[in-house]
Amino acid sequence: MPKIIIPFTAFLESAGTEHISFINNLHEYLSENKCSVEIKEAKNGYVVSYKHKPSKRVVVNYVFRKKGLMMRIYADNILTYSDVLTKCPDSMKKEIKKAGVCKRLVKYNCSQN
Repeated sequence: MPKIIIPFTAFLESAGTEHISFINNLHEYLSENKCSVEIKEAKNGYVVSYKHKPSKRVVVNYVFRKKGLMMRIYADNILTYSDVLTKCPDSMKKEIKKAGVCKRLVKYNCSQN
């Protein structure tokens, strides 16, 4: 069965107008920094993954949840793309700060405490 290619514009249309500028800026930044994008259909929308080509590690995922679009930032390489985090909207930074300790870095490690 041939692999279905979902265009980036389909994801943008479903993401909502309030996020388009941020998504486009991050897409451009990651594309310029050796990341490829893969878009798959999921239950609530799309899963969009950015993979760092040299390391083959996923850096960022966008996922759709009932509450809306969510972004996962994988922290194992955070020092290589920390400047991206400073460009995040204030509402996103607020959600990152509210995340449980096991979902964010504490002294450069993920903590279960």
